[in-house]
Amino acid sequence: PEIAFIPWIDFANHRSGKKAIFEYDLFGDAILFKAENKVSASGEQWVTFDYGGTSNGITNDFLLGKYGFVEMDNPNDKFIL
Repeated sequence: PEIAFIPWIDFANHRSGKKAIFEYDLFGDAILFKAENKVSASGEQWVTFDYGGTSNGITNDFLLGKYGFVEMDNPNDKFIL
């Protein structure tokens, strides 16, 4: 896999369980972001995807340490006693 610097990725917010796809369009020389639901051009909607991937999720400890925020009601959050 190749690594790319994509500064505009911060326009999308984290939300656990959201499935979105980033892919590179070779012919258009563009990076595409495909949401799981249809997005209307009118009205207010948030562009979200799961920073940790939907297979293993991401905890609030990781979100806080890596990105500086936590998710309310995070389904992947753990509390170990």
